[in-house]
Amino acid sequence: MLVILKETMGHLGGMGEEVQVDDGYARNFLIPKKFAVEATSGNRISFQNEVKQKRKKLEKLKLEAQGLAGKIGALKMVFIKKSGEEGKLFGSVTSQEIADKMNEMGIEFDKKKIEIEKPIKTLGMHMVKGRLHPEVLVDINIEVVADEPVETKEEAESPEVNNAP
Repeated sequence: MLVILKETMGHLGGMGEEVQVDDGYARNFLIPKKFAVEATSGNRISFQNEVKQKRKKLEKLKLEAQGLAGKIGALKMVFIKKSGEEGKLFGSVTSQEIADKMNEMGIEFDKKKIEIEKPIKTLGMHMVKGRLHPEVLVDINIEVVADEPVETKEEAESPEVNNAP
């Protein structure tokens, strides 16, 4: 039976391709699961119309994502974290914290769409990636600052600090 694939299936072919498969495989699996439709002239035309509509919708979503990318790219998020000597954090800044901060700023963002190459465990400026759309990637600027001034070894050993009332 000749069918039109509605989704890419690795062993058969890509979306929109017409492939020859066994009748039972088409009737019992592909067509009921809506992975394919029978290759008739009417189904070809309706499938082409569906593809056009999907492309328009995806293009619209891509344009919205690009607009949001410009808005996010201009933001600088500041995280206040406790840190030890030499600017090392106790813990790290996570994708969940970044997503929560963005949601507080009024930008809906899922933590799964944030790509952190290496854990953020130091004070200073950091850059992470956010995936807004399969084709749209945005840089997110993050600054991590110390919660309290870092006490140096000299200050800790100083008699005024240790003997204070």
